[in-house]
Parts: sequence; C-alpha cells; structure tokens
Amino acid sequence: MLTQNRLKELFSYNPLTGVFTRKVRTSNSTKIGEVVGTLRRDGYVQAFVDNKAYLLHRLVYFYMTGGWPNVIDHINGIKKDNMWANLRSCTQQQNMFNRKMSRNNTSGVKGVRWYSQRKKWVVVVVGHKPTSFVGYFDSLEEAAIAAKRVQAEVHGVYAYGRQESLC
Repeated sequence: MLTQNRLKELFSYNPLTGVFTRKVRTSNSTKIGEVVGTLRRDGYVQAFVDNKAYLLHRLVYFYMTGGWPNVIDHINGIKKDNMWANLRSCTQQQNMFNRKMSRNNTSGVKGVRWYSQRKKWVVVVVGHKPTSFVGYFDSLEEAAIAAKRVQAEVHGVYAYGRQESLC
C-alpha cells in the first residue's frame, strides 16, 4: 500500500502549478525532473506509482494531507487542474452540486428548462432532498437569476461556478 513517505520519496509536488515531477528514476524509461501523469480520455490525469494507477488529484490530496478522502472536488470544474487551491474533500452529493450543465440542456442555464404546456421557463434545483421547485418565469433572464440564487442557497460553496476553496 502506498504511503505518503513513499510518494514524497518518488515525486515533488508544486501546489501552485499542480504538477508532480520525478525525484528518482524507477525504470529505464523515466527521467528525474520529468512531469508525472498522462491525460485520460475523461479529462482526468492519471499516474502510475509502483505499478498501480492513481488519479493525480487523489495523489495530490494524499501528498498534502496524508489521507485519502472518499471524493475530491475540482472547485473550478477543470478535471486536469490539480493545483492544491483547486481541490477540496467533499461528499458525493456536494461534488454533484458542482457539476457542469448537462449536455442536453437547451436553456443554457443550469436548473432551467422550457415548460411548453405553460409556455414558461421553469426552475428546479436539485439539492438535499427534496428537490426545490422554484417557480415558473416569463423570461429566461428572470429564471436564470432565480436559479442561481436558489443554487447558492441550497448548494452553498459547492454551487457550480463558485470559486471558493475550503483548503
């Protein structure tokens, strides 16, 4: 099992850039000083330590704290941004609050959709059970303002687009 001491023996981490570099050679194909990790198709960076794959943001958290949290949130939503100030431990639900807008969203605003039966915009904010029905709005602008206000209330610092860190 990987220890924090072993990780620090192998790599240096710069919290301002989010980059790990090698301190020692572990094979003929590695070089001291090279950047560690490769970008995966899903947008996360992965690194191998002692022949085991790890997501880099999890290694960063372990390197900095010595602990393995269940879930780590990228505050700015950019999966490859592993700067220490961009990472925070959270619950799965809090991590879901900070999700980007769904690909099939047609309004362009998270939590807002067109309700054709009433010919109005409807705002629904998913949060701690139950889901919050905010209301119907004549304009997209009014709906967007209401959605962002309620998301900030319900989701707190985990509302998508909030750039505050708890670290």
